[in-house]
Formats: sequence, structure tokens, C-alpha cells
Amino acid sequence: MIPIAIKPCAKRKAPKYKVSIDHEQEMIRQLRADREFAVEYFRTALEEIEEPKAFSIAFRQLVIAIGVSKIARATGIRCAVLNRRLARDSDPRVSMLRALANALGQVLTVKVV
Repeated sequence: MIPIAIKPCAKRKAPKYKVSIDHEQEMIRQLRADREFAVEYFRTALEEIEEPKAFSIAFRQLVIAIGVSKIARATGIRCAVLNRRLARDSDPRVSMLRALANALGQVLTVKVV
């Protein structure tokens, strides 16, 4: 039998870049960076309001991107209360939607069909 020399495995170097990114954090970063994208994202979220889970995720991302304290001041709701509502995916009040629209430079209108 011929002896075989086994080399120990070389230690892997840690990559210099982040292997994965958090989707929600990346979305919030994009919403902060691009106002037009944020406006379109808000409009799309309103069109998908029948899907409560998807809508609440989009609403939370937009509020965080714009600033929880800014939306809280505009609606007269304390930051702690707004944070709790965002955490439990509850339906936003119309005043919150209006404040979010105003922060994006938009006007929220309701159309009964």
C-alpha cells in the first residue's frame, strides 16, 4: 500500500463583502434614496390594499424610510404607539395614510366606486 499524504484543509478567509443582505433594510434604503420610487411604491401598496399582509409590510417600510417621528408628529400619534402599530401589522388610520402621502409630496384622495 502506498501512503497518501493528506493535507489539512486550508482555513477559509472571511469574504470582504456581505454575503447576504436583509431585504427589508435594502428596500428602506432604496425608498430613502429615490423619492420617485417611494411615491410609486406607495401608490402600488394602496392598489394592493386588499392584501393586508403585503400592504402592512409596504406601509411599515415607507414609514421607517420617511421617519417614524415625522409621521407621528404629522398624525398626532406618539412614536411609541406608532411603533407598536407597525410591529403588529395593524391597519393604518386614514390620518396615517394622509401623513405618509403628504411626506411624499402627494395628496391622498378617496374614490367610492
